[in-house]
Amino acid sequence: AEHGHVSSRVAPVMAATSVSAASVGTGRIAVRRASHPRAGVSCGRDTRARRGPARPPDTNPRRHRPAAVSPFAEDDAASTGGNEPDSPALDRAKRALAWRASSRAAAADAAATRCPDLDVYTEALLATLGEDWRARAPDQEGAAAEGFSSAGISTALDHFAFERLQALMEKFEVSKAVEVFGTMRQVVVTGAGADTRGFRVPWPRGTAVFELAHEDVHAFAHKTLKAVGAKPAKGSSHRRVRCDPTASDYRYGDAEEALVRAGYAPDVPSVWVLQDLGSVDIGKWNDLVEEIGDLMCAGSEIVAHAPSLGPASSAGTKTRDAFGAELVRGMAAAGTLARAYTAGELGCEEVDGGALVGQVGVVHGVKQRPSRQETEFYREQVWQIENEDGDEEGFSF
Repeated sequence: AEHGHVSSRVAPVMAATSVSAASVGTGRIAVRRASHPRAGVSCGRDTRARRGPARPPDTNPRRHRPAAVSPFAEDDAASTGGNEPDSPALDRAKRALAWRASSRAAAADAAATRCPDLDVYTEALLATLGEDWRARAPDQEGAAAEGFSSAGISTALDHFAFERLQALMEKFEVSKAVEVFGTMRQVVVTGAGADTRGFRVPWPRGTAVFELAHEDVHAFAHKTLKAVGAKPAKGSSHRRVRCDPTASDYRYGDAEEALVRAGYAPDVPSVWVLQDLGSVDIGKWNDLVEEIGDLMCAGSEIVAHAPSLGPASSAGTKTRDAFGAELVRGMAAAGTLARAYTAGELGCEEVDGGALVGQVGVVHGVKQRPSRQETEFYREQVWQIENEDGDEEGFSF
């Protein structure tokens, strides 16, 4: 019943998205800058120099503290020294970015479709690709082969993640009258990189957004977004984690180590957003959701772009009735109760201008059993009571 309620709420939200995408359709992306309505208007004051001697310069060294150094300062300095070719991870991130923008532009060109505007941060990232950014975007077959998520799937993940985070707040905070201090909610985003959810989504106070991507992608995105003054919502934080779970050289446990170093707490409820996973095979998918399940406490949720291999039945043919069956079974084995939604159920086809190759749908799951760390903690507590703190019958003093 809860899954059906989610689908019924996400579809109309996507269908009601704005239709304007003129800045994308022209192929030229310009960063929009906010201007004051009274810019250039005189306030009536005399703008001539004030009477009297000029104020002497302030030479107090305590008022001239050095600016804080960004953790990506070395990457920024290195990136300005010549036109070096992009690394494979950065090239993939830029092509995924161009693909989503081009799918929105294609939908805007169609007469009877609805297409949401790009946010200013995505426009800033696209501006770095030049006016020929469309040339970097793969076609539908190429995007499906690389597993890129379309504009409609990305928008669906936005609405899913925000709504499910609100559900976690209602379940763990509002219903229990718990007052939040510090980081009480966590959102983990993994994909090709250059993601702007940490800045464009109005996350509530106390939310920490962890973005997993290759270090080259982080350096590129950090430099570009810093130049336009991108900041997360007030009271929330955006943390770049240098780890790519979709990379070929990724090893089990790398994500946990990098996330914990960035401040991630496995015992705090979290929402995981998995994007650009359309080409992941079922074996890689099961390994990924199993590791994510070990990092989520009970009640945490996951929303993901369903891999295109999900609808495959045991006979090897794709059928509508078997959609997401293998994906749901893999998540159930990891302790997550899940359901798959087709692109049509979520209204993604309206945003994308029709069904796209490889954009089969979204998977949503809720973690049912404790995480691995929680299980180990409970096991240690039971052992301590039985062997140290308890009496002969196992009761503690």
